Amino acid sequence: MKFTKPDFQMGWFHRTLCGLLDSFLADVVAKHSPRVVVQAPPQHGKSELVSRRFPAYALGRYPHLRVIACSYAASLAFDLSRDLQNLMDSEAYHKLFPNVVIPGQFGVRGSATRGLENFGIVGHKGSYRCLVPMAR
Repeated sequence: MKFTKPDFQMGWFHRTLCGLLDSFLADVVAKHSPRVVVQAPPQHGKSELVSRRFPAYALGRYPHLRVIACSYAASLAFDLSRDLQNLMDSEAYHKLFPNVVIPGQFGVRGSATRGLENFGIVGHKGSYRCLVPMAR
């Protein structure tokens, strides 16, 4: 978190949440099928940590993972996907995870898919997909 967003001010809640997310990721990799629900008041950093930074971190460490994100609104899901892709396209991210790239700045286009609703990890089976509500 601090490497890719140095101005983020970590508090006890953020450290606790990051620990929970690390345990969750370890359980995912161990195929324990974990479940986590994060509840906190607005503006406490949930989206920043859980929806932006965590998928980037998880895919950086384990580029074979398939991440699915969902939201109550398509616009929010697409905004979070765009932010995630911008993070994964950044110099800071590439320094942390030089072998994990998506089509774009560091990855060759055509070697994996890239769109707001989903993207793949170049040279790996990992992917990110956002599910959006169906229009009624």
